[in-house]
Amino acid sequence: MNKIEIDPKYIPFSDKVREMCKSCKRYNQKATCPPYTESVEYYNRLFKTYRKGVVYYDTFECKDLKEWKEIGRKSSLVI
Repeated sequence: MNKIEIDPKYIPFSDKVREMCKSCKRYNQKATCPPYTESVEYYNRLFKTYRKGVVYYDTFECKDLKEWKEIGRKSSLVI
């Protein structure tokens, strides 16, 4: 697992992200997904109160498109 430290004030927030969620099969299904989450403006204000943030990520090598889709399907359930 890799990580990057970030300054939260540089994280851009946009209502477009919430709109993109509407195409996901989990939309309106989970408490951690819209429309159950707070507004974009709420998170914009909240993140500005933090001095430091960390983004954790991992990388995967795929042999073909089928494997890439399977890894994406599994990884979207991790968090």
